[in-house]
Amino acid sequence: MEDFYLRADLDGEWPAEAVITLWETSGGSGVNSYLAVVARRDGRAVNIGTALIGDRVQLRAGRIVDERIELDLVQQGPNDAACCPAETVTRVWEVEEDGLQEAEPRNRGRLSLATIEGQEWQLKRISQDEAVPDGLNATLVFINDRVSGHAGCNSYFGTVTTGNKPGDITLGHIGSTRMACPPEAMELESRYLQALSNVTGFGFLNGRMALIWQQDGVVETLRFTHPDE
Repeated sequence: MEDFYLRADLDGEWPAEAVITLWETSGGSGVNSYLAVVARRDGRAVNIGTALIGDRVQLRAGRIVDERIELDLVQQGPNDAACCPAETVTRVWEVEEDGLQEAEPRNRGRLSLATIEGQEWQLKRISQDEAVPDGLNATLVFINDRVSGHAGCNSYFGTVTTGNKPGDITLGHIGSTRMACPPEAMELESRYLQALSNVTGFGFLNGRMALIWQQDGVVETLRFTHPDE
């Protein structure tokens, strides 16, 4: 998976290991995610542990704590359809002689708007294949069924309505200030606000928060990180 990479000493041998995630699909609707730890031994990359995370699991964030790998995930709960995971958990793995061993997971509750509220998100990709140009900045904050932020040039604001399923949201009544900026910033702002007005839901991709939007039959994602990442 792109965008996700951790590095730390997990087995007491130098140099430090790389922690990555992998996707695998056989062509159906399922997409299996795996956690893998790769070490450099005698000049070669060696896989020292791989563990199945699950089918259609969403990766929210990851970190190394006390030589253990912690992943914040959205996964299928007992009553969730395979397409629509909504259980938020933290799962932990340790590197042992026979590979990766998982500890008891910690349940964090159901996916809801509260999962992403109260923190500023910074736009990194305007679409799946297009990064935000260097030097331009767009942000987003959800608070109390309201959305606001910086659109590249102007500040904007609007309302948030949740749907029947976890992760379903729409954004409405989006307005903005009227300051003029250089053409590149104005183009980003126009496309960003247009995408926000067509948002249908949110989720997580490779450690980034994603807003799913649809227009003219095309489904795309806006991808965000925390500003300090």
